[in-house]
Amino acid sequence: MKNTLIFFVSLLMVLSFYSCASPSSNNVPTGALERLYKGVTDPIDPEIITTLGMDELGKNSSQYLGSFVETEGVIKTLCPVGCFFFMEDSSRTRFYVNMSPNNFDVPQAALGERVRVMGILEMRGTLLSIMAFEVEFLDVNS
Repeated sequence: MKNTLIFFVSLLMVLSFYSCASPSSNNVPTGALERLYKGVTDPIDPEIITTLGMDELGKNSSQYLGSFVETEGVIKTLCPVGCFFFMEDSSRTRFYVNMSPNNFDVPQAALGERVRVMGILEMRGTLLSIMAFEVEFLDVNS
């Protein structure tokens, strides 16, 4: 019985790790960054994207929930497999950015980098969240 329990707990841990991991379409070495990472989706009409600072999005979030938004910040915390991160701006506004729904991730080298994120603004409990379709690294020139 004890061995069976250990087996299932181990299996659960492995599955929880891979539930976050998505097959990366980027095929980039862990230490390298490309300028743009995109999800596996149809192209999005640029005319439906609202570009605002994180602070303004935070203050007026109810106006933009469910809409395509684009904002900039710095990656402060990054998932071990790169499928989500927390970004922050100079006003200390903080957003959760989830790339898993659109099947892409970013390398661990992304931590601390300035990014522009485009996606759908959502609320996850009390936390503002962006379901990302694109993540652009602003200081990468490739």
